[in-house]
Amino acid sequence: MRRVCRITAGVLAPLCLTLLLWMGWAASALPDSFRTTDGQAWTLSDGLIQATAIAGEKTVTASAADSDLSEVELKLFGVFPVKTVTVRSVPSRTVVLCGTPFGIKAYTDGVLVVGLTAVDSGSGSRLPAQSAGIRVGDVVLSVDGQSVTTNEQLSDRITEGGGRPQAFRVRRDGVEFTAHVTAVWSSSENAYKTGMWVRDSAAGIGTLTFYDESTGMLAGLGHAICDVDTGQPIPISGGELVPAYIFGVTRGQVGAAGELRGCFSGGTLGTLTVNVDSGIYGQSDTAPTAGERVQVAMKQQVAVGPARLYTTVSGDEPAWYDVEVTHIRYTDSSPTRHLVIKITDPRLLEKTGGIVQGMSGSPLVQNGRLIGAVTHVLVGDPTQGYAIFAETMLKTAQTADTDLQKAS
Repeated sequence: MRRVCRITAGVLAPLCLTLLLWMGWAASALPDSFRTTDGQAWTLSDGLIQATAIAGEKTVTASAADSDLSEVELKLFGVFPVKTVTVRSVPSRTVVLCGTPFGIKAYTDGVLVVGLTAVDSGSGSRLPAQSAGIRVGDVVLSVDGQSVTTNEQLSDRITEGGGRPQAFRVRRDGVEFTAHVTAVWSSSENAYKTGMWVRDSAAGIGTLTFYDESTGMLAGLGHAICDVDTGQPIPISGGELVPAYIFGVTRGQVGAAGELRGCFSGGTLGTLTVNVDSGIYGQSDTAPTAGERVQVAMKQQVAVGPARLYTTVSGDEPAWYDVEVTHIRYTDSSPTRHLVIKITDPRLLEKTGGIVQGMSGSPLVQNGRLIGAVTHVLVGDPTQGYAIFAETMLKTAQTADTDLQKAS
């Protein structure tokens, strides 16, 4: 009997340890909250984690207001409790699918410091801006109380200072402070200089994801417009979204990302209002395309398996291509990389080699729902890349609309 017990314990111990490890992994891999539109229990994509309403709590049902809260217990294999999460009931939302290329003309909020350099003062090199505490990535908002929104305005303010100490109002990581900068006379340029390289605008081409007819909000790109020198999101004061036309493709290769080659077309699509980690957002009175209307999926409705990509790789008309969702990250530890996708359509692989620059924002549809948008390519394997949840982009668009309504 003792031998049987020892054998049983020897078998059960590793099984229990494995189960505990699985439960620990599941708890860390799952977010603390979900949103739902149907009030039903769900099974997450791998079939291992199931959500079951806790006894005694109210039923989770969709409502006209984003206010109904409930708690749901997530269970491994539908049996072993993993964690309790908050579920918010929201109305389902339908959007117009885009997949069309667009141009971005963005203007910075102040001027962005993209580089610091020494100034040849004739008596040696000086670093006025750096010595005053200014860093790459800072945004200069004003000089001596006068706002600056262009490179030319900043240069004029410095010239007017004549080499005296000036109060630069600077924003860094959302915090504003004053730096006292004393420009020096550059013997090589015959002008007062502070040793800063700055940028006041940005332009590029991406792909629109959706248009929300209920708010007039456009969403695209799936990630922020970042400065090429600092790698940081560009703080914008406004801008314009314009039509674009794709006239060529540089195919992606292992170790080298490809890109769509395009140009701005005439006309306008709307105004650019927000540039954040989850994409760019703007306003328009009308849909930019006569695309089909699809429901936005909640993250728990996304599954590993086949999906379709709607994107434009020639001209200005999108087409459907087959892809595979190979992995899902439910948390926001990497907010633009919720999904790992693989291009499986031989037509797209022939044209582009996989995912290329300019394809960011291309919508992904699964089971008739918008599940996400392409954000990045894996340079080591251009047939694969990342995507953001459509739910995340929709929440950002709704927040941007609310902020605009409050400001108006």
